[in-house]
Amino acid sequence: MSEKMFGYLEVHAVDHCNNNCRWCNNHSPFAPEVEYQAEQYIPWMDILEKKGICFDMISVMGGEPFLHSDLVRFVYELRHRFPQKTMAISSNGFWLGKETVDSYETLWKMTDILFVSLYPNLLRGVGGDHVVRSFLERIKKYNPRISIDARSKQDFREIEYYDLPVEPGVFCGTSECTTLLADGRLARCGLGGYAHYNRHVGTAFRNSSQMFFDLKADFSTGLFWNWRRRWPFDACYHCSSYQWKMSAWKVEKGTKRNLATEIDHDMRAGERLMALRKWEAAEALLRTVADKDPSRGNVLNLLAVCVSRRSPAAAVAYLEKALAINPEDRAALENLAEVKRMLRLSPARSR
Repeated sequence: MSEKMFGYLEVHAVDHCNNNCRWCNNHSPFAPEVEYQAEQYIPWMDILEKKGICFDMISVMGGEPFLHSDLVRFVYELRHRFPQKTMAISSNGFWLGKETVDSYETLWKMTDILFVSLYPNLLRGVGGDHVVRSFLERIKKYNPRISIDARSKQDFREIEYYDLPVEPGVFCGTSECTTLLADGRLARCGLGGYAHYNRHVGTAFRNSSQMFFDLKADFSTGLFWNWRRRWPFDACYHCSSYQWKMSAWKVEKGTKRNLATEIDHDMRAGERLMALRKWEAAEALLRTVADKDPSRGNVLNLLAVCVSRRSPAAAVAYLEKALAINPEDRAALENLAEVKRMLRLSPARSR
């Protein structure tokens, strides 16, 4: 690797996550639901390029990036601006399923590497390792060249923060990360970049003077590389990450898996399938969403649109349920009027 290049630049699509892993490297169990746009990162990446500071990979992370309301657009904007960079996405794979994989047809064509960490609770929900592998293979139907790195995460690295300094015994690989925050700061690792979310992080680590490099300030490339290559830096003396002490995977105390965000994701996946005119797949996925949460009138409305193509009468039933939830749902009212018009024009279709 060139002396003027580092391996990869991490950017967050979102800060939050549906999962709640203890010792999360990005403190996601404590993060609010924050979503970013690619346009917030691109100007800072341009500054690096103009300074001759290169990186060969863009790593889209979170939180859980697939919770972004439009991850396809997020990745497209980065890919369009930096077409020569390797594009990687890291995920926990909660979304794995036949229909959801198909809904991301466009995304897979833009992605070079997909990293999937399979945590025990999500692995059980998907249906086990063999089912996961079949869904991952389905992705290659859309991009045979994509590299998929899926690993079972039965254990996790314990991380402790302390105020009294302890000299790191060995090099910490986490410090090789370079995380770009939307405000134009670079962080040496996700542990430091998002520490402000976690009240359990020690004061000395949180107050590091060497964790961040501000791209908003005037700087020389020499200053940048001095910052990027420094190790240990002050925060390292207050963090046990370098020890790689492993423990069985567990959830963060006082938190729950956020199932509502998973349902939101699946609804959006249904919308993408509709846009791709994959009506049967969209209907199957939206039925699953409606079963999980029958109170979502917007899902019933989308389901009605899918069903109306084969049975307007059945679509009416879904729309009436949606209006029972919200009598002022304009989309449902308009769709109900259209479906009833279809029934008047083609009564035989409903038989």
